Amino acid sequence: MPRIFVEAWDPEYGRPFATGEMTPSLAEVDPSVEIAKSHHVSYLEPDLERVVGSLEPFERTPLFLTTTSYRRYSTYLRLEGDRSHPFSGVVRLELSAESPVSIVQRLASLAARTLPRYGSVPHKDPRALENLFPIGALERELRRRLGDHGIVHRALRAAAARSS
Repeated sequence: MPRIFVEAWDPEYGRPFATGEMTPSLAEVDPSVEIAKSHHVSYLEPDLERVVGSLEPFERTPLFLTTTSYRRYSTYLRLEGDRSHPFSGVVRLELSAESPVSIVQRLASLAARTLPRYGSVPHKDPRALENLFPIGALERELRRRLGDHGIVHRALRAAAARSS
């Protein structure tokens, strides 16, 4: 998964946000906040998951330590917008357990204040709310620079046919 950094407008840390889930190698990079948009794994007990569903926009859960193949702090944050299901508009933030807790708390609070205002809207991005405006804009620009995908697809098929 590509890492796409978003300017955080924090004079001390500059660019601590990235999309995707934290990996062990990224957990060593201080400080950063990984933004996980999909929820493939449940890190909370069912009673605590209900707390996530009740979050209001700009609210986050307390930090909790996740210990799978590596240690990291996590918190769930509700962006603004639709609530079609309990986790709609919710992202999981992951922060390195190698960072001091004071920095982790500060970055989680910064994310709760900053990120919700960049949540996309369904008529502009089918992956709204979780796909942030800056990420969607960068993805559109990269697709534009790649050119017509039909031409690329036909060229790849032709090359594959010639080599077989």
